[in-house]
Amino acid sequence: MKLKPTPQQSQVIQFNGRFLIVKAGAGSGKTTTLKEFAKANPRVRMLYLAFNKSIQEEASQTFPPNVVCRTTHSIAYRRVGIKLKHKLTQNMRISDVKSFLNTPNWTLVNDAIKAFNNFLTSADAKIGEKHAAFIDGDTSKHQRRRNEVVQCARKIWEAAIDPNHTFFCTHDVYLKLYCLSEPEMHNWFTYILLDEAQDTNPVTADFVMRQQCNQILVGDDHQQIYRWRGANNAMEEFRKRNNAEILYLTQSFRFGTSIANMANSILYFKSTVTGCDLFQIEGTKSIQDRWISYKEMESTIHTVLHRTVAGTLETALAHKDKPIYWIGGLENYNVQELLDVYHFSIGVKDKIKRKKLLSEFHSYSMYEEAAEQAGDPEMKRICKLIKEYGGKLVNYIDKLRVNEAKNELDARIVIGTSHRSKGLEFDSVHIAEDFIDFFDESNEMTAAEIADELNLLYVAGTRAIKRLSANSLMYRIHDEVKEIKAKKHKTERKPVPVVED
Repeated sequence: MKLKPTPQQSQVIQFNGRFLIVKAGAGSGKTTTLKEFAKANPRVRMLYLAFNKSIQEEASQTFPPNVVCRTTHSIAYRRVGIKLKHKLTQNMRISDVKSFLNTPNWTLVNDAIKAFNNFLTSADAKIGEKHAAFIDGDTSKHQRRRNEVVQCARKIWEAAIDPNHTFFCTHDVYLKLYCLSEPEMHNWFTYILLDEAQDTNPVTADFVMRQQCNQILVGDDHQQIYRWRGANNAMEEFRKRNNAEILYLTQSFRFGTSIANMANSILYFKSTVTGCDLFQIEGTKSIQDRWISYKEMESTIHTVLHRTVAGTLETALAHKDKPIYWIGGLENYNVQELLDVYHFSIGVKDKIKRKKLLSEFHSYSMYEEAAEQAGDPEMKRICKLIKEYGGKLVNYIDKLRVNEAKNELDARIVIGTSHRSKGLEFDSVHIAEDFIDFFDESNEMTAAEIADELNLLYVAGTRAIKRLSANSLMYRIHDEVKEIKAKKHKTERKPVPVVED
């Protein structure tokens, strides 16, 4: 069936300029609109840059033949990553870096990794003091510390990009290496279509903007949820650099007016707290959606979305006897690592699958100390779960594995994090209570940090199609917005003139 575009979509489809930003709300059909743009220009070669592999694979099946769908990682792998494939690893382990740097100082190791990652996600060509700017202070001691961290980060980089060095290389390393090269996409493409631009990190954004192609960036400022790992909202920099035209997609085809109202409360509150431009979305009136309590939802098939991995595991343990579908898969929640460290904590070394753990740490207390000194969130989380569940962990995780549903249709409950749910949608969604309560004064947070948390709530809440069970924080925001609007209305009311007799 041929799409009948909305007036907003038609403006995007008919665009014929060089630079365009499309600000698209949740469920507003942004990818569909890009497809229609490509269909309207069948003789124009285009590169669609997807946010991740699953989106890229889906796009490859549905975009017209004049569009090549890739991730920046897949392009970079073909150009430079293939030379490093023999030493590729998914994650940088702090213990491996410590061994490579040959230092007993866990804090130095952690800081060096942080500076290295800051460099990888930046648009910078060299590792410098700015990548260690998180070490505050103007004294000579602080300066020496920053210099030491920068030198260590440079050693990591040189070893990682050397095909002949045994030190590992992550996927972000070869991406950075490729993005430092000269622009070349214009040799094959007239347009680059960059999706999820709000969560594009500076290294990728700079690479795209340096290409000599026409460019369309599509995204939602309020779905930016990866700033913590170096992602930056590329749309604002793109607008400044290219004086790009801006168009909007505000009509959501995913849900009706009830869920749209909750989403708009979050967006309105965000504009009040942070001073950002107000953006509001419209639900589809023909979709019958509603808010319900979790008690009403719990007995039916539903999805529970969380702020944290620990919260996801907590919900899973509470439903361990049911078939559970994990968004992204159970093993992506570091379950095996948790089991290995648990067995290490009780001295049962023969059950540890990752034997390197035994050479990295002489005792579990040393592991706990390293977790605290390095401030590693995953290591600290593992210690917390071991303390809380102890000997029950093995049996509980066995049950979770047995009851893992490989297909969403076979599950009684779907669970995951807000981050992993991005781009997905579900009929019934419950928002868990593990989101950070920024109304609590003990949680000292900046406006930017509050914005990040509101974005996570917005993403989680807008995954729902028909039924939304909001958490207490979302209801608090909704009530606050009602009060703000009531006060604003009261102050804007003009006094009724008094007519004297």
